[in-house]
Amino acid sequence: MDSKAHVLPNMSHNLALKSWLSSLVEQELITNQELAATLQLISDEGGPAFYNNTLASTLTKWLPSQFVASYEPKRNAGARATFQGYNILVSGAGSGGPYLIDSFPHVNSSSPSLVISLSMAFSENQLDAWPLVSGATVSTTDTNDLFVSVVSGLGSILGSQFLTSGGYLLNNAVENTRPTDLKDGGFVPTLSTPVILTQAGAVCGRRFVFGSGDVRDGIQTLLSLLKNTNQPQYSLNNPTTPLPSNTDSASSNEETFAPKHFASPEDRILSESIEAPRVRILGPHIIREQWHPAQLPTSELLTLKNTFHLNLDISAPLPYPSSNIIEKISDSIHAYSDSRGYGKSVVF
Repeated sequence: MDSKAHVLPNMSHNLALKSWLSSLVEQELITNQELAATLQLISDEGGPAFYNNTLASTLTKWLPSQFVASYEPKRNAGARATFQGYNILVSGAGSGGPYLIDSFPHVNSSSPSLVISLSMAFSENQLDAWPLVSGATVSTTDTNDLFVSVVSGLGSILGSQFLTSGGYLLNNAVENTRPTDLKDGGFVPTLSTPVILTQAGAVCGRRFVFGSGDVRDGIQTLLSLLKNTNQPQYSLNNPTTPLPSNTDSASSNEETFAPKHFASPEDRILSESIEAPRVRILGPHIIREQWHPAQLPTSELLTLKNTFHLNLDISAPLPYPSSNIIEKISDSIHAYSDSRGYGKSVVF
């Protein structure tokens, strides 16, 4: 992937990045001495060095000096909701978690298109005005049900394109930061969120953990997961019972993403849920993943185009946001890694 193709033209804030990229030669080893020095300093002095006078000058060009000087990591309360038989826990204010919960009233099973329902939810929360976000997510758990979900990354490719003198890029959350966000102990907002689900009213029932760099993708993953786990005709004791499939999918003749044989019904549920088609919604535009085999059904595409007159002709940029998921039932554990990210799940 050519990073230079993602550099925004006619912008002054990314001149340092443009200069650095112009010096790179294909197939040559990249060195970044400024970044190496930054990492060494953090290793020697610890995390606070990033925000104190030692490194603060590299941040204050882009963020208010008072905010940088007073910054400290925050431990905030999460947000909770019960939806379709599951208790759902997400991160709290300043993250994508509250947006995920706010979308639930818009999800109507009788809607001719789930995408339309989500579009309405995103528009109400002004999420359709945020730039596209991509990030890496890692989820893990142990035998004592300690769940951890980490979401990291620059947001979009090259992030905000602010290359600091410390050799690192700031992520594109900076682009959506208003001056009022950083006052009185505020923080840079993000659309990322971890997601934990526990089966309501069940002791040692189903528990899921995953994360999303962009809550707009996380909502779609969550709804796919709930759809598959709540199928009444899908029996855990009958692994041959088929999950519903998009038989009218526009990509029915393409090579399938999923393995033909699953070790268990749960593995199939996780695969079907994570690999389900996802779209990016930006105002009146529905941006589709062209290079992921799972696609929206033809019937829904026609509804979107003919009834709601939405633009479907824009391809989602690479790389596609990916996720992984872990499920526990009693003491058994299952995991699946999104093929969009080329990762691999590990259970031991």
